[in-house]
Amino acid sequence: MRLRRCIWRWFNIFKVINDEGYVDIKDVKIGDKIYCNDGELHKVLNKKENFDELYEVIFSDGTKTISGLNQIWHVQTRKQRYNSRKNKDYRYMELKLSDILVDYVSENNINKYSIPITKAVNFKNNEIDLDSNLLGLLLGDGCITDHRITFTNAETDLLNKVKFHLDNIGNTYEVDDRITHKRIRISNKKNNECTLLDKLKSLELIGCGSREKFIPEIYQISNVHSRLELISGIYNTDGHVVRGVSLLLSTYSEKVATQVRNLNLSLGFSSTINKYDRTSDRSSKKYDKEIEYTVSLIGDLDLIKPYLSKKHLNSIKDRKNDYCKSIVDIKYFKTGTYYDLDVDSKYGLFLTDNYIVRK
Repeated sequence: MRLRRCIWRWFNIFKVINDEGYVDIKDVKIGDKIYCNDGELHKVLNKKENFDELYEVIFSDGTKTISGLNQIWHVQTRKQRYNSRKNKDYRYMELKLSDILVDYVSENNINKYSIPITKAVNFKNNEIDLDSNLLGLLLGDGCITDHRITFTNAETDLLNKVKFHLDNIGNTYEVDDRITHKRIRISNKKNNECTLLDKLKSLELIGCGSREKFIPEIYQISNVHSRLELISGIYNTDGHVVRGVSLLLSTYSEKVATQVRNLNLSLGFSSTINKYDRTSDRSSKKYDKEIEYTVSLIGDLDLIKPYLSKKHLNSIKDRKNDYCKSIVDIKYFKTGTYYDLDVDSKYGLFLTDNYIVRK
């Protein structure tokens, strides 16, 4: 296994990732295991403190990180990406940030360097009580109040999924036929014992409106299958396919938007968030502003295809070019302390906050 030095600076807001999620870089010890870009845990072999000029490196999906000026980056040029596809091998270069800083944008205004995108992170946690797909569907088209739970949708396959999950936990329900859709009214009791209601209460989701909904933390570090089930439930209900090659979610919950993006990144997709002020005379008086958040899911959709609805699958096309994560801006931050980490992984790459692949 080849080893490379990985440089990172210490600020409490920046993290590396272990099996419990994000952890402060200052708390990492030699012998600890952290996640790397193959999606697996690898051992930290050495840790060293350094001092240098620090720069903020910003990528094409809006993620960002802090780097020392003399840090070595593992990058590809556009030509290397093309030759890698053509020759079915892997071509890359290793450059100091100081060298990248000089020419990261070419003369014709093209971003010159890209970094690897992680494989889906293989968190080992399987301890979830409520099926992740049912949770995703309810976060999308569910109404969860103190006295009733309903799911409203027009797509037969999604309605059947909800009924399947309810049957599995023994929850009774009734289906109301409407002209344009169907509504599943979910009973709160089974043999005088609460089922779905209790599970949602334990997750503190009862009474959460469209703006208050959130994804419980345990689901954000669940295994790959559970995370795919979860985000597919959300995108199948509140999302749509864009130009046949990406997905776009619309939500009025800032928490859901942030958490879905984090899940997308953890699964090896690229993801961006945008927000729009939809406030008008028709807006609810309960809130000062009507803010819509959109969350993209970009990349190789083969991983999520088996989980998508028939409607979404019918809209997906083959992507002609692989998505790349390019360096789009580099800004001076400050002079300060950072760390070197030697990690027992191929090329010495590991994951930091926002699942950015670093050395």
